[in-house]
Amino acid sequence: MKKIVFLIVVGLIFNGLIAKGEEPSAYRYDNSAFRSISDISGLNIATPVIIDALISFDANSNREVVVVEKPGGKVIPSLLLSSQREVKVSTSDSLGSGNANYLTDGKKDNYVEYPIFENGLAEEVEIHFDFGGPISLSALSFQLDGHVALPKAIEITVGRENDRRIVLARKNIGSHTIFFPETIGSEFFVKLSYIQPLRIREIDFGFSENDFKSIDHLRFLAQPGKDYSVYYNADRYVEVNPGEYPNLTGDDGVRFLPELNPILNSAFVKADVDGDGVVDEDDNCVSVGNANQEDLDENGRGDACDDFDHDGIINSRDNCLNDPNNSQKDVDLDGEGDVCDGKESRLLQNQAWLPTVAILVVLILVGGLIIITIRKK
Repeated sequence: MKKIVFLIVVGLIFNGLIAKGEEPSAYRYDNSAFRSISDISGLNIATPVIIDALISFDANSNREVVVVEKPGGKVIPSLLLSSQREVKVSTSDSLGSGNANYLTDGKKDNYVEYPIFENGLAEEVEIHFDFGGPISLSALSFQLDGHVALPKAIEITVGRENDRRIVLARKNIGSHTIFFPETIGSEFFVKLSYIQPLRIREIDFGFSENDFKSIDHLRFLAQPGKDYSVYYNADRYVEVNPGEYPNLTGDDGVRFLPELNPILNSAFVKADVDGDGVVDEDDNCVSVGNANQEDLDENGRGDACDDFDHDGIINSRDNCLNDPNNSQKDVDLDGEGDVCDGKESRLLQNQAWLPTVAILVVLILVGGLIIITIRKK
């Protein structure tokens, strides 16, 4: 009995140590994704209170916000009430993805993925936005998933399917936000050219250039005796799990604060998933390190993640760059696939001494047989 009790106690202690060592999901977030940080302190509250703080975003940033409790570092559920003009829009795309409305549903927890269908060639998708009536637009902004490069080029037209005019002639994309001359129309078509797989979480519209400089409302439930840090102006999507959300929409008992004063987040680092020194949004090969950005065929996709021989294996993993060999067969294990290994003897090419030894062994055996035969006679 004592042994059983002892084992139970040991088990509980062991589990407690494991639990203590694990970081709760509500504490995990990528604070290096945010350019700006603001502190909210000295609230002097006796009970939980909904805080409403004005917050503004840079034009070239994702509208992601993380509110962190101090002390402790716990992520707090928060709500962003946008002051941007809201309109109903029906969204579809030329690839018939079926979930194109995710692009304009106001949610950041889903995305539309546009894959690469033919290696070596740029792909195109045209996204159709139908506002159901005349509307004036002058800008749009992409919110991409993490570790995704910007599309290569964009073209915007307005009008009906068979009667369109150009709003923005095809141009290379160098920013998350695209401005164009203010245009009135009910249907807009955005054609994107991309050379790497593209995942878009949201597309926001600017009904005037000032819309992307608007001030929004950030809300969260503050606790007595706690201070808070607010991270925002992210350069990529950040996934957090803050737990159950309280009702933050009503105005009863809300304490309103002035606009947050941002300072530079010292932990901010632009996304570079492959660690090659080229940030993801500008990298011509996001998933494979290629600091030199070499692109021999000038197709916009770095050679390291291109597929010159179209065998379904990217160059950085292909043991024959120019000859299709999906099987990657390499009998002599010299790192060069059999289909492009031009040396005559794959078995012996890396063991120059082996033929000589083999000949000597044969001569010895033959000589031995001759001697045995002579002696028997």
